[in-house]
Amino acid sequence: MPIPGPGIDFSRRHRESRNLRFADFSGGLELSTSLFYDSWLENARFTQANLAGASFISSRLTNADFSQANLLAADFNFAT
Repeated sequence: MPIPGPGIDFSRRHRESRNLRFADFSGGLELSTSLFYDSWLENARFTQANLAGASFISSRLTNADFSQANLLAADFNFAT
């Protein structure tokens, strides 16, 4: 997995062999403008992460934790 940082592309992670279920992006990571669209992110942790301008379009987010995360201008269109 690539090292998380601003603008990282984690899009289209939607297969049993390649997904982000239970991923831990917590602890104040800088993930602004990152791409998570069309990914499976069930139970992922984003606590205290900076997700300003990130894209979660069409992603699966059931039980994802965004506690204290910066979600300014993040895009959640069509996410479930």
